[in-house]
Amino acid sequence: MPNTPKKHTGSLAQFFSDMTGFPTEALTDIPLLICKGPSEMVTEGCRAILEYSRSRIRLDMRKKILLVEGADLVMSEFRRNSLRIRGQIHRICWEG
Repeated sequence: MPNTPKKHTGSLAQFFSDMTGFPTEALTDIPLLICKGPSEMVTEGCRAILEYSRSRIRLDMRKKILLVEGADLVMSEFRRNSLRIRGQIHRICWEG
């Protein structure tokens, strides 16, 4: 019977801590961005949604503002301090 990967249901910081051995505390103050090609990304460390439209999303990521620009952008899967962005992502940059 082949091994099937388990779906991780905790935070991204906990996942990376489990994978790398780094303490979770060291990772929780660092914003994490995981890009899955040009049409999906996951963020962790989001404190607030500052702007949200189909072409522009601005997120308060503690010390910096994350700007995501594109087309047909949609946010989903809100968790404690993470969310998923789907759509045609054209640009990702930091403000401040």
